[in-house]
Amino acid sequence: MGNEVSQTTPSAPGAQALDARLQKKFRRGIDLNLKILVRGERKTGKSQLIRSIQTSTFHNTYTPTPALTVQSFQLPEAATDEVVKVDFWDVVDEAIPQKKGEKAADASTCNVYQGAHALIVLYDPREPLSFITAKDIIYNRPDHVPAVLCRNFTDCDSGNAVKTEEAVAWCAEAGVPLLQLSLRNAFGLRELFHFINSIYLDHRCRSLELSLALAREKKQRAETEFSSSCKEQNYEAFLSRLAAKQKRSTLQDPAPPPQPNEQQQQQRVPSIAQTPSTSPSD
Repeated sequence: MGNEVSQTTPSAPGAQALDARLQKKFRRGIDLNLKILVRGERKTGKSQLIRSIQTSTFHNTYTPTPALTVQSFQLPEAATDEVVKVDFWDVVDEAIPQKKGEKAADASTCNVYQGAHALIVLYDPREPLSFITAKDIIYNRPDHVPAVLCRNFTDCDSGNAVKTEEAVAWCAEAGVPLLQLSLRNAFGLRELFHFINSIYLDHRCRSLELSLALAREKKQRAETEFSSSCKEQNYEAFLSRLAAKQKRSTLQDPAPPPQPNEQQQQQRVPSIAQTPSTSPSD
């Protein structure tokens, strides 16, 4: 898809280092770092969604993600002329310990919504429980985090327990968009990028609105000061202040003593010819 993507570790547990190309690019500075949460029941395609964005490849085998992981990429240049780093958080509700007694990072050990800009929730229409879980996740998210519900496995559209009409009705009531996905052939990924771009542009608009409000406040203050200064102008008072300032400057920095000119220096220093000589016989 032409997007530069890599695994990263933006102070998140379970993340890995950025590759050298993105490290070099991001080292020059980024304009915005978006945090996008990807949630849902296991086997709904969360990791495959991120993999599709990363490599445009599809893995037919399922490998459970043991713990929360983070992967990053740069928002496509077609969407913005700024450098926007997007962190996808592959959220696991309950981690799978790799060692006995080990507690890996998951939704219960860290506040995944802290600093989040958006939420992507996946469900499998063949599994009613995944739809119930998806609705609970969306209902319980913070109000300021926009969400999209993704109906995955569109390519397996026969015998679904959760009908599309049911999901459409629920999304209309909940006020969230419904997006159909088929990660096998990248169906729906273009629309998902539009959603991510809208999140960036919303953040950008709010930032510009804040800057505009501050600029208007400064403009109003400058106009008030200008009007007041015009009314209070007094040339005699200005000359008085100027004279007082010059007097203070003179007292603080007295004039240096005059330096002797060249003729005076020659008179003070006798020449060799004028210096009386002494002989050994004297």
